[in-house]
Amino acid sequence: MLGPIRRSGWLLLAVPRLLVAQGITTAALTGAVTREDGSPIAGSVLTITHEGNGRRWEIVTGSSGRFLLEHVTVGGPYRIEARAIGFAPRARAGILVALGQRLAVNFALEPKPPELPELSVSAAADPALDRGRTGPAEVIDAATIARLPNPRRDFLQLTLLSPQVASSPSSVFSRSGGIVIGGQSRMSNSFRIDGGLSHDLYRGGLPGRETLPRPISLEAIEEIQVHAAPFDVRHAGFTGGLVNAVTKSGANTVHGSAFVFLADRALVGTNAVGDEAGEFRTWQLGGSVGGPLLRDRAHYYLSLDIQRRTAADPGPLIMDTVGGADVALIGISYGSAIRFQDALRDTYGLDPGTLGPVDGRRPAEDLFGKVSFQLGTNNHLEASHHYRHGDVAGSPDRHFGLYALSSVAQRHLSATHSSRLIWSSLLGGRWSSQLIVSHLRVRDRCEPGGILPRVAVLADSGLLSAGPGARCPTDSFGQDVLEATENLTLGLGAHVVTVGARGELLHFTDGVLVSSPGAWRFRSLDALEAGRASSYSRAYHGSADSGRVEFRVRQIGMYAQDRWTPARGLTLTAGLRLDVPFLPDPIPTNAALQTALGADTGRLPGGHLLWSPRLGINYDLRGEGRTFLRSGVGLFSGHLPYTWIGSGYHDGGRELFVTCAGAQVPPFDPVNQPVECAEGGGAFPQLGFFEPGVRFPRTFKAAVGMDQRLPGDVVGTLD
Repeated sequence: MLGPIRRSGWLLLAVPRLLVAQGITTAALTGAVTREDGSPIAGSVLTITHEGNGRRWEIVTGSSGRFLLEHVTVGGPYRIEARAIGFAPRARAGILVALGQRLAVNFALEPKPPELPELSVSAAADPALDRGRTGPAEVIDAATIARLPNPRRDFLQLTLLSPQVASSPSSVFSRSGGIVIGGQSRMSNSFRIDGGLSHDLYRGGLPGRETLPRPISLEAIEEIQVHAAPFDVRHAGFTGGLVNAVTKSGANTVHGSAFVFLADRALVGTNAVGDEAGEFRTWQLGGSVGGPLLRDRAHYYLSLDIQRRTAADPGPLIMDTVGGADVALIGISYGSAIRFQDALRDTYGLDPGTLGPVDGRRPAEDLFGKVSFQLGTNNHLEASHHYRHGDVAGSPDRHFGLYALSSVAQRHLSATHSSRLIWSSLLGGRWSSQLIVSHLRVRDRCEPGGILPRVAVLADSGLLSAGPGARCPTDSFGQDVLEATENLTLGLGAHVVTVGARGELLHFTDGVLVSSPGAWRFRSLDALEAGRASSYSRAYHGSADSGRVEFRVRQIGMYAQDRWTPARGLTLTAGLRLDVPFLPDPIPTNAALQTALGADTGRLPGGHLLWSPRLGINYDLRGEGRTFLRSGVGLFSGHLPYTWIGSGYHDGGRELFVTCAGAQVPPFDPVNQPVECAEGGGAFPQLGFFEPGVRFPRTFKAAVGMDQRLPGDVVGTLD
């Protein structure tokens, strides 16, 4: 017999998407070596050296005199020396590059060699005035991160420096909220650190979940880039925006930092009417250290961030009473609340918790480590690991018309391990190669505030409740993501050709049971004491079912792109990307549902080709590097929210639901929960299915913008 049926197809198409994105972790240096008359010098040798850690590259120009070096580590300073037989060498130093920037550095060599090479110092170019930029983007460098006030050391707060970013509603102890980029849902965003995934793919798209607002300590961040519409095909898998960050590395000199942050009630003044702040305390400490393991060859970097935060129960508290009066204006008297508490404890042997305040707590720890190696000229290797742990204990919901005892409060714990391996090399002196391998491991669980079913009673003018939320008792979650990305780039005269491939192996484990502890509702305190409930509901698994949902996702992506400079100051970027997602674990077809409605629960939305063509234009209006016009158009493709796909595996009849009302409600038994209604009503399965037309989403984006250098060395941007 069929019970509640949930039709998923239209919902999956309408709700904002949670997606994966691919990040770029480096910058690029490009330019040309010419004679003083502008004619190219073929076969000239350029040596690029990072002056801080000794990393070096060596490339040879072709017949056009042009050079290109992709996958340059963000920051600097760099020194570039150009040499050619029969010409005096020249060098430029102090060069800084930003994340994703393509910085042009040109050399004009004199025909007769002097005894000493000429040395000139070049300042860093503003990343907004970049010939490789086509869509709206904001680069937040390490100096900006250190300079701006940020008392909570909030990673997401920094992204608000981008005009395309706005806050999404959130609170200190809430798992909801985040940021919206370009007006899209926060579930459409992606967060990447050092090219690897760094957010929850399964539920909500937030970075770090319970460890918010710090998916990684600010001590470890070198630079953050916020994209609303990047038309480079190497960026993929999101329909909202991309927050792409890279971490710091060690250098030849030892550098360190330390910080301590403390805030509590004693340090806060009164408001406009003289009221003091509620009780709270936040303290945070940490630091970093980096230096050489072997000068110019191997370096290390470590950062540590520890947080302890508590906040007083925001109330109102039913205990704030004078002679039993409801002075807190909750709509429920103190005597009724005590009677509710006593009935559950004394009559039924349950522990409903307390009426008093439940302070919120939020401890968190963050540890990051990286080692980097110069394997030889043109070969660099980085390995890093990041551990973060969060523990969020919130306060129960209390407001006018509703008062929850402390057993309703929940504790959410999250532990995340992220590992990265990045190998950058120059193959054959021409092909720039970058291989990124990353692994993300997330383990979350929820601990209820009490072991009892959910009990709600109408009292006075409100509702009293005790017992855990619908999902918390079995809310355990695991996410494992293994990614590998290879980018190959070759400069061919006026063309810069990029080809790449990316593979994803994802594994999810979900132990959620909806309403599993049982939910009882009573019309009065008298009815509770007599054990006469007005409604009862419960969900449970069959005896042969473990109650866990476990499935895998596989995705392969391939792409090609040409960055063409047909004329001075004009850059055209055209690319095509193809992604193919697979869901290898089948879902059994429910024969009864298929016979009754023709709906196949075994149908999954994977296996379809996702094409993503893109075109970007950047034009230096006067050829002086002061005024840039840019635009782009393209498709962005990604994943469906995996919690929706998990519902396809979950809602195949594995869960049985009991819902009773009126005379059907069995006697209240909170210990041995009934599996059927009083008059023999059985349990019904919940069935979900995907409609045939459901596809992984794609979004069309178009952008037009202008960047202008203004007086005072200020850059103005219009998008």
